[in-house]
Amino acid sequence: MTRRIIFYIFVAIFVVTVPMIIFYALGYNFDFEKRAIVTTGGIYLKSEPTRAEVYLNDKSDGKTNKLIKRLSPKIYNVKITKENFYSWEKNLTVQPGLVTKADSILLPTNPKISLTTETPIKYFSLLPNKKELFYFASSSFYLYNIDNNQEKEVLQIDFKTPEFIWSNDNQDVIINSDKQYLMINVLDPKTIVDLLGIIKTKSKSTITNISNLNFDAKGGKIYFIANNNLYSLLINNKTEGFVLSEPLVQSVLNYAIYKNGIIYLDKTKGLINELDLTSLKSAQFFDRVFPSFNTGEWILSSDNKKLLCKKDKSVEILWLDNVTNNSIPRIKGDLDKIDFGQTINNILWYPKTDEHLIVSTDTSILFTELDNRLPRNAVNYITTDKPEIIYNSNNSILYFLSQNKLYQTEL
Repeated sequence: MTRRIIFYIFVAIFVVTVPMIIFYALGYNFDFEKRAIVTTGGIYLKSEPTRAEVYLNDKSDGKTNKLIKRLSPKIYNVKITKENFYSWEKNLTVQPGLVTKADSILLPTNPKISLTTETPIKYFSLLPNKKELFYFASSSFYLYNIDNNQEKEVLQIDFKTPEFIWSNDNQDVIINSDKQYLMINVLDPKTIVDLLGIIKTKSKSTITNISNLNFDAKGGKIYFIANNNLYSLLINNKTEGFVLSEPLVQSVLNYAIYKNGIIYLDKTKGLINELDLTSLKSAQFFDRVFPSFNTGEWILSSDNKKLLCKKDKSVEILWLDNVTNNSIPRIKGDLDKIDFGQTINNILWYPKTDEHLIVSTDTSILFTELDNRLPRNAVNYITTDKPEIIYNSNNSILYFLSQNKLYQTEL
């Protein structure tokens, strides 16, 4: 009798457990809350740096980079921690048969900061070659070689709160000082060209001011807006000197050089269009309007897939193309907003990912992600007074100017 009971118990266990093992191997779980067998999903967690601790609903679950399999479909709280780094946290939804992805950047809690140069600096810029800094010290502009720490005096002149616009050949720089646009060739700095004066002289209509100046990819042409029209100024014509175009597009509020053309905001219809620079024909880029892009500075990401519009205390990001290989798939026309609650002085795309932003405020340097699944991770990375920031993707160095001192830290 006892043997028969043991046999029945063994059969019962076999009948229950073997199917469960088979279902588990095939990617199914028994959900005790729903009292049903459900298709499982997974979470893939990637971090920089790697080998960070993973916590799933406050329980330790290995280290990054990691694929967590056979999770029942629901929302999970994920934390990634590493000693001496800021932690990262996200609420992630697991769906049946799918893997939810999340990439995280972990920043050091005590970044190593050093002086770039002992020279007191008033303002600075990075050349497109990312090998030289251009800064004003004492009474002159200098070129500073990043590799050998040597500086060379270029020009003895000062400007009021200048903005620097560089040609891609690293030779010409436009200095915008109080809406006076002066172009200087750093290889031959004796000649200073008054661009506004030239444009006024060559224009058939009355132009009193210009804005949004940008060099084309080759550096031989400058695009700008005047009287809400988009123009180009040819600067390398040896026979005629500077050649001003007729309006390329009329009623333009803002624009950005995009791939082999220009995307611009049409003032009349409020649409974002694309100008083909070969045919000079425009085509509609989106079939709907984006009123929030009417005002603010446009900043294109280095991958040409996102357009940022900088406001006083917030930014809006518009996806210009489909993105499928990131944590959150995006489609062309997606729009997101990040409100910082404090005045933004300048803002940079973090070029290693193009999914993070470096932000300068009056009191700090912030680092934030685009991933809008809650909570959005943002770090007050460096506290300093009114920093001006530039990121060098060649050496992964963030330069910042504060109180006339130029610092650097690896990021």
